[in-house]
Amino acid sequence: MADIAGWEITEPEGGVVQPGHRIQVVDMIDPYRPDRLCRYRPLPGNKYVLLTVSVTNSGVMPVVASFSDFSLETDRGRKYNPIVMPDMEDDFGAARCPSPGQTETGSLLFEIPLIALPVGLLEAVSGEENRLGLPASDGQAIVA
Repeated sequence: MADIAGWEITEPEGGVVQPGHRIQVVDMIDPYRPDRLCRYRPLPGNKYVLLTVSVTNSGVMPVVASFSDFSLETDRGRKYNPIVMPDMEDDFGAARCPSPGQTETGSLLFEIPLIALPVGLLEAVSGEENRLGLPASDGQAIVA
């Protein structure tokens, strides 16, 4: 537990808490395979990774999270920006702006090489970059 500027904050497992908001990776699908009716596919030698991310406004000021606030880090030390797939309904292409006390969830889609393993999500919603752990298939956070 930390006390930041008068806020008592408990760090969630696999999440990052900043004064006024909390961001957590809820789910990861690696590789993500779009519906067969979707016309988009990753480039040869690549795969899609889909993350579900929640943003909770724990303060009194507005919080705005957009897809440009995030990047995916791989085991090869590279960072990948999210892509916007027009057929996705729940992506962060539309910014998430939870009201105080509310949580909003959205999806982030990344295209990375087949041989790369995702190891962390970098977020900069507050302007400062923070690293979040990723859930593994058994629900445990990946420690990198």
